Amino acid sequence: MIYYFAALLLSIIFTTIYVTRYKKYFDARVTVIFTLIPVAQLGYVMMARATTLSEALIANRITYMGGIYLQLFITFYIIYICGIRLKRWISFLLFALNTAFYLFVICNDMSKFYYKSADITSNGDVTYLIKDYGLGHTIFYGIIIVYLIIGLTLILVNYRNKSVPRVLLNYVLIMETVTVVLYFATRLLKSTYETAPLQYVIFQFILIIMSDRTGLYQIEDSVLESVIKKGAMGFFSFDMHRRFLGANDEAKVFFPELIGISVDKKPSECVDVSGEFFNTLDKWMGETDYNAHKEFLYEKDDHIYKITQTVIRFGTRPKGYQFFVLDDTKEQKYIKLINGYNEELEKEVELKTKHIQEIQDKMVLGMADMVESRDVSTGGHIKRTSHVIRLLVNEMEKDASLIVPEGFYERVVKAASMHDLGKIAIDDAILRKPERFSEEEFEIMKKHSMMGAGIVRQVLSGIDDREFVKIAENMAHFHHEKFDGTGYPEGISGDTIPFEARIMAVADTYDALVSKRCYKEKMPFSEVYRIIEENMGTQFDPSLNKYFLAARSNIEEFYKDVE
Repeated sequence: MIYYFAALLLSIIFTTIYVTRYKKYFDARVTVIFTLIPVAQLGYVMMARATTLSEALIANRITYMGGIYLQLFITFYIIYICGIRLKRWISFLLFALNTAFYLFVICNDMSKFYYKSADITSNGDVTYLIKDYGLGHTIFYGIIIVYLIIGLTLILVNYRNKSVPRVLLNYVLIMETVTVVLYFATRLLKSTYETAPLQYVIFQFILIIMSDRTGLYQIEDSVLESVIKKGAMGFFSFDMHRRFLGANDEAKVFFPELIGISVDKKPSECVDVSGEFFNTLDKWMGETDYNAHKEFLYEKDDHIYKITQTVIRFGTRPKGYQFFVLDDTKEQKYIKLINGYNEELEKEVELKTKHIQEIQDKMVLGMADMVESRDVSTGGHIKRTSHVIRLLVNEMEKDASLIVPEGFYERVVKAASMHDLGKIAIDDAILRKPERFSEEEFEIMKKHSMMGAGIVRQVLSGIDDREFVKIAENMAHFHHEKFDGTGYPEGISGDTIPFEARIMAVADTYDALVSKRCYKEKMPFSEVYRIIEENMGTQFDPSLNKYFLAARSNIEEFYKDVE
């Protein structure tokens, strides 16, 4: 009797310690365990003092509240520690299964499924039941073993998981080990005394240590508690019907308007709500996103308050609004000061960058003019092709189905004037030759595209817009490639030719055909159009044909004006 009474007393003491010391960090699973154990311990005391079979069976039903539900909630707790979130229907199903077995225990006089028969005996000091177990009891033991296996498996699998507290895993591993050791010890020693009361006391002791440790992992709660104690944070709440739930003193210092509101009353029932604060508060609650936190800045009396709004939930259902308030005046004024300085700095940088870009643009155009001044056979070619590119791009911009990076068209137009920069490296004897090139000369002339890419890369090496540099380099390098792969310098084909170079190829060829050269006369617009359209799919990207067709009249009008 001393053993059973001592176990009951210790369980009550441990439960009292848990309730009074760890009320801020209650876990529902642990709380159920601490509630069930003293009840089960009371059942063992009642069993030991029973004088009739009826009293013993009642006591047995009470002890089984621990036996049937305890391992279930310990398993739930292990699952929680391992960071696994069970679906509600799974938790409900497991609870219902254990409850079904408990019903078999308390209704055993109506069914022999759990106990075939039961009687009492005494060793002179303690009464205990002699039970002839039925199939239900065997199945129940099987379920307990399954819970043990699940718990041990989760502990071992998550032992190296850095996000799972290893200290807590060690403690629950001890609890599971105690369960197994005491079970087999009882069977080997064939003791008539129940080891469950001792097991329960050990469980409670370990869980108290775990609860002490668990509080350290509640980082958000610890920080919030520290902030509140320092008086740096105010908070107030309303339910979903805009009824006041309460506020701390700091919130009332920040917003004295809250002082006159009674709990469970709407502000309009207690105070004048025509002021700015209540109008703003009503707006905040009206714009609530139930799935996200919101932050607001509220200025009042030369103070700037940062307000964080969250939704109070019970389960998944929103029940109210919670507002956390910090006096953020110093930080916000500092931010405004920094932002003002940054805006001035950005303007200055923007002006200098613009000036640098203008210098670079003038330098590039100067080099293009220099190339044209040396190439007597193509006078004005660079400027004309740049304008043709602009007209083609104007039509392409109208096509919403054509997906290109932001700023692509502007970069292509700007880079067009650089496509023939490589000619600056070609010997005058070839570049200024007033007749057709020989095969050897043409091979040398073909190198201008590769040389142009290198020159563009060097000239634009200091430009931050790397996408523009790449586009300009591609247009210089690949504008003589053909869609069927018969072009130069690389002989690439199809989509492997950069898109910007395919656009440049159309404009470059069009100007070459429609313009007079030392070795040919200019062609009529209709003939040029026919040649380009016939070569769509061989020399040119066929997807560009519709844009060339749409821009045809504008291109021809431009060349008429040039003439």
